[in-house]
Amino acid sequence: AAELEKTLSDEGFEGDITLEGTASGLVIRIQAPVLYDVGRAVLKESIQNALNKIGNMLILLPNEIVVQGHTDSKPIVRGAYPSNWELSFQRAVNVVRYLITETNIHGRRFSAEGYGEFHPLVPNTTEENRARNRRVEIHILYAGGVDVNLEIIAETFEKAKIEGQRDGGKPILKRRSWEGNRER
Repeated sequence: AAELEKTLSDEGFEGDITLEGTASGLVIRIQAPVLYDVGRAVLKESIQNALNKIGNMLILLPNEIVVQGHTDSKPIVRGAYPSNWELSFQRAVNVVRYLITETNIHGRRFSAEGYGEFHPLVPNTTEENRARNRRVEIHILYAGGVDVNLEIIAETFEKAKIEGQRDGGKPILKRRSWEGNRER
């Protein structure tokens, strides 16, 4: 993630493309102005190099990827899309299509979702806030028990002899059924 942040900063997208860890995975958030013109869903040529670098990172991971499109709450008055919902979905689809065709990530790993104005980051009360809400998010989902990253974290905990517990006493790390009850 740190390498990706440095690459995006070097490309001049610092602040326009951000990374955030969530309970479900890693989110790459791309602000719409660097991706698309207002009311359009055609990717700008200037973003393609950054998307290629993101794709080169994604291809190394086994995780499923959900691309979400978001808009602000201003109604579409005229144009190719009758609603923000359709515009947001088409924007997500175009990012998915680009990553599949240009970086060769298998399509079965992707899904696209359009949320229109219904999942804002901030209230749509100012032009600055509306600009923050116009975005595409690439969600790299945790893969559960087969997630390589989780395996690395589990091994690190085990080597450090950390046996963390959740509230209520349940262990944070569970032994997989095929590991049995081995001694530490």
